[in-house]
Order: sequence, then structure tokens, then C-alpha cells
Amino acid sequence: MVHARLDARIAARKPEVQPPYPTAAMAACVVLLFATVVAGFAMQPWLALALILAAAAYRYDLERQTTSASLQMPLKHVGLQALALSITYALLVVAGLW
Repeated sequence: MVHARLDARIAARKPEVQPPYPTAAMAACVVLLFATVVAGFAMQPWLALALILAAAAYRYDLERQTTSASLQMPLKHVGLQALALSITYALLVVAGLW
């Protein structure tokens, strides 16, 4: 997700360059959704919740990257949001594996 944001920021500075479609980031979201289904069938609701939360948050971040106002957000703020998501994800995974 970080690389997708940086690519979008670079493309926003140069109007003649089209922002690249974040293919790898979208593939990661699809993999997370697939893992959510697997965790659901394995009767692991906490793991499924953690995975669906991560997939939704990453997808939301990719959607935000289409606006120029979001691309102007300081990277420190973006990093703090990613850290909060990571901590929440880790706590849900620990709860699921407990």
C-alpha cells in the first residue's frame, strides 16, 4: 500500500503522467478476502474478522488515493494510520489464536 501511495503522489506532481493502477495492492486485497473465506470455513471468526478488517482498510486506502487532498496528507499521518491498523490486526489475530 505504501508503494501505491508513493506512485500516486509522484504521478500527481506530473500532470502529463497518468497515475498507475495499483495492481499489486489490489491483488493483496483479493488474497486477504480469499483468506477471510478460508478462515470462515475453518470456524475461526476472530481470524476472519482480522482479515476482513485489513482488506477493507486497505481497499479504503486505495480508494482515498484517487483524491488529490488525500495524497497531500503528510506521510507521518499515513504511517500512524497504518500502525493503528497493524496493531488492531495483531490483537485480533492473537485473540483468534488464543
